[in-house]
Amino acid sequence: MEGDTIKKAVKNALPANVILHDQFNLVYVLILFLVDMSFIFSGRGFWLLWYATMSYFLVDCAWVVVDPSSVKGHAAIISHHILTAIYVIIPWFHHKYAPLMAINMLVEINTWLLIAKRHYKHVFLEILFYGTWVAMRLILYPYLIPVYWRLYLADSALFGTYWNVVLLAPLLQTYLTGLNFWWTITMLRQLLTRRKKAINSVVDKEGLNKSN
Repeated sequence: MEGDTIKKAVKNALPANVILHDQFNLVYVLILFLVDMSFIFSGRGFWLLWYATMSYFLVDCAWVVVDPSSVKGHAAIISHHILTAIYVIIPWFHHKYAPLMAINMLVEINTWLLIAKRHYKHVFLEILFYGTWVAMRLILYPYLIPVYWRLYLADSALFGTYWNVVLLAPLLQTYLTGLNFWWTITMLRQLLTRRKKAINSVVDKEGLNKSN
């Protein structure tokens, strides 16, 4: 029995490069979230938020490029980080988009919870993770799509052309929302697979006990 426990622990142990990358994210993303919340509630410190956000996506993207095995689905993460970094450029030129950027960045607490629950097994973290996943990725992000489209159309009328940098906002918001739904489908498949394996394991054990 003890041998099985040790084998399971070894099997579930994370590689050192994954742990290091996770530790970086646990620290940086939490700081980023606090800076984001500070801006949302005070309206001050946008440039601190902007540089902290841009730095995070560029550094983390470079990290994953250099060490793709430090994450699962490195291609999706790299594309996400690059497009998000491009997205963040819009508030640099058009400051009225700063509050929307800050609202979008709230999703990073869900990223933090995803990593945290991988290292600290607690039902509270699980509840917070799935709760923020639904609230932010599946409700907030889709809600912001028409908001960005309305702002884009209003700005286009002012600019006198539909070909302007603000067009990136609704397009990227739509892309990121689609990515969130794709990740949701993937996550549900994984959960169903694990549940099926757990059920099969119980059935196999019961069958073994009966045969004995």
